[in-house]
Formats: sequence, C-alpha cells, structure tokens
Amino acid sequence: MTSSEVKAGFLFNLAKFVEWPDTAFTSAREPITFGIVGADPLGNALSRAVYGQSIKGRTVTVHKYNFGDDLRSCQVLFVSASEQARLPQILSSVLGASVLTVSDAQRFTEAGGVVQMAVDEDRVHFSVNREAATAAKLQISAKLLTLSRVIHHAGVPGMK
Repeated sequence: MTSSEVKAGFLFNLAKFVEWPDTAFTSAREPITFGIVGADPLGNALSRAVYGQSIKGRTVTVHKYNFGDDLRSCQVLFVSASEQARLPQILSSVLGASVLTVSDAQRFTEAGGVVQMAVDEDRVHFSVNREAATAAKLQISAKLLTLSRVIHHAGVPGMK
C-alpha cells in the first residue's frame, strides 16, 4: 500500500468517528465533502477510497480547492504539507465553521488544526487538538481519542 493510499484510508475512516452539528449541512441529503487544499499528496487515492461510500447515511464527495477559495463549504479539509507557510490563513478562513481540518504538516495541531497525521511503515500516527475540535463544534468519538495523542492548550486561531 502506498503512503497516499494509507492517508486516504485514514482520512475516510476518521470521518466515521466525528459528529457534525446539523448546521454543517444545508440539507439532510447534502453529502459529506472532503476538500483538499495545496499540492495533493493523496493523488486519486482519496477519490478511490470514498467512491460509492457513505458516512452516516450521507454520500461522500471529494473537491480540490486552491488557496483563497471558500474552504467552509466542506466538512473535512485536508491541508497539504505544501501549505505549511499558509497554515494561519487557511485555519483562520474556516474559523467558526464546522470543518474537520486534517494535515500531515508539521506542528499542525499546535497551529490550531484538529488532526495531524504521520505515516510510518504503513501505520498512521495522529494527534488531536480537542480545543480546535470544540471550537469547530465537532464531537470526536472517545474511541478515536483513546488511539490518538491528545493536544491540550494548543493554539486555535482567533481564540484567546
């Protein structure tokens, strides 16, 4: 399995352990949208991983964004490590929206992202910024939290 396939599978499965508020969707039929911003390290692996799948009764779509696009229209946003220098702007752009931000960029959770992942020999290690999840009004399953490194008192853009 390639690193991009491992990341894509993790991203898809991660979303199964998150609850979004009803306000994160415009209707009961709106799909869960996975967004990708930056150089796409997932290739077509994410599209293949989610093809024909659903999460909590919602179909799943994948959308590629460019820096400066409205990133608030997705529920899961993968921020490529290529966007390391723009993390503050990207995270600020989704502040107040119920967007699960995920990245493989270094110090992502410390910058205010929700989940940071790293792949080591086909295994994913990840940390969760609970304050960022709470600020985004996301409920992350206790089962998932027990498998992660939980970051406390990390930065959340725009919050004191």
